[in-house]
Amino acid sequence: MDTIVRPPEVTAALPAPRPRWGRQIVVVVLLVFLASVIAYVWRYQPLSANGTGASWVDPRFGTNIGSFTPPAGEDFTAYRVTYVDGETFRYGLTLYNEGPMPVTIMAIGDDHCDACTSPLEFERSLVGPNAGQFRYSPRHARPFTSVEMESGDDRFFVIESRFDHCESYEAGTGSTYTNVPVTYRIGPVTKSARLPMPLTLDIDFEPSGCPNGLGSAG
Repeated sequence: MDTIVRPPEVTAALPAPRPRWGRQIVVVVLLVFLASVIAYVWRYQPLSANGTGASWVDPRFGTNIGSFTPPAGEDFTAYRVTYVDGETFRYGLTLYNEGPMPVTIMAIGDDHCDACTSPLEFERSLVGPNAGQFRYSPRHARPFTSVEMESGDDRFFVIESRFDHCESYEAGTGSTYTNVPVTYRIGPVTKSARLPMPLTLDIDFEPSGCPNGLGSAG
């Protein structure tokens, strides 16, 4: 009697697992791109306060002592400022967005240092009209609110301060302001910078400006 032998069953070969290198490469590229974007935005500083638009110093206290060209940087105009304790002092300048992205100005002129003994105690800032013949006029500036600046835009701002803290300084000493603090936002990122100004404010302390007395040499 013949024995019938069943041939061995042939099992279909399972497909080889697809390599995941492609997916991993895509993930790595996206992460690198995201990190580059974050780093770019973090370093990105498109604002300029020097050499663009108008600037102004309150003539009641500021005396123009000339324009100067430094070895490096933009030209500037120097002002000698007479300190009168308790009086309000104003100066103005123009911010320019020279970058390709829109920027929102959140604050200008405020160093956010309540404990500092600066001779110019920040009180408020104002902003000029966004167009028209009075856009650079201090008289037509209005109380500041956040300002959106598209690429290539410029706006005129006025910083209003109060002369204060003369008791912290000695006669014959002084303080010089060469930059302005600005807080701004690019998309969801808020940043701060100190921008060189087109002017310098040289404040000298004399007894006549401090009826309550100057500080002593100790």
